[in-house]
Amino acid sequence: MAVKKIKVNIIIEVLGNPKEHVNETLNLLVKRLKEDTKLSVAKTQIFDAVPVEKTPMWTGFVETEIHFKKFEDLTGFCFDYYPSSVEIIEPEKLDLNAPELTMLFNDIAARLHKTHTLVRDIHAQNRVLAKELMKQREAEKK
Repeated sequence: MAVKKIKVNIIIEVLGNPKEHVNETLNLLVKRLKEDTKLSVAKTQIFDAVPVEKTPMWTGFVETEIHFKKFEDLTGFCFDYYPSSVEIIEPEKLDLNAPELTMLFNDIAARLHKTHTLVRDIHAQNRVLAKELMKQREAEKK
């Protein structure tokens, strides 16, 4: 891909408890972004954590403009940082070739398979734990 840079506005949210932990995590996230050699942080704004209604949780976010040299670096960034929002500002058009798209879709497929396996395993573990809990409760009643 013959692009000098890909300019992107990105939002990354953090959810947690207590408030101080969320704010500390946001600051550590910005530090990590600035140390990442596959990107260049142009500007960043951290929004302090606010309470999430009807929960004991807090949420805050970072809005940042990041420049990438390669499309695959942007793709990798999305897999590594799980941004809530990605807006490509420049260039207006991306010229991607078949190998780049193939790599992207294979990465997506691999992540989906990994996530599916993890969810399936956790679901099976929860079923086993629920059965054990029921056995324990029945034993306590006797």
